[in-house]
Amino acid sequence: MANSRCFPAKEYDVEAPLLTDHVDEAVLQRLKEEYWRRKFNLRYSRQRRLMFNLFLFSMIICLILFIVLLSRIMAIFKLLVDIMPLFFMHPQRSVQYSPTNPSALGQEDSILT
Repeated sequence: MANSRCFPAKEYDVEAPLLTDHVDEAVLQRLKEEYWRRKFNLRYSRQRRLMFNLFLFSMIICLILFIVLLSRIMAIFKLLVDIMPLFFMHPQRSVQYSPTNPSALGQEDSILT
């Protein structure tokens, strides 16, 4: 019989006569999935595995985006920390901290005297 190749004889009586010639496609599909799941000792169906893989993929993407966002925020904070002393310094001593004038580092003595 054709059914003997699809389903194992120990679980389904393939030799029993069918009461009708109509086979419901949903039931047949479920039986086929159950057969292959048991044959390969699979715990979850293909749809569940695909959904789980999709979930893992989206979590990895979210983690990467979170790391990128965190690095951008840290770069902004580093910029603010670098700029912040310029707002609190005395105007005469601000020449010492000028990033465009590296030769002004030793001039604080001449400015104060």
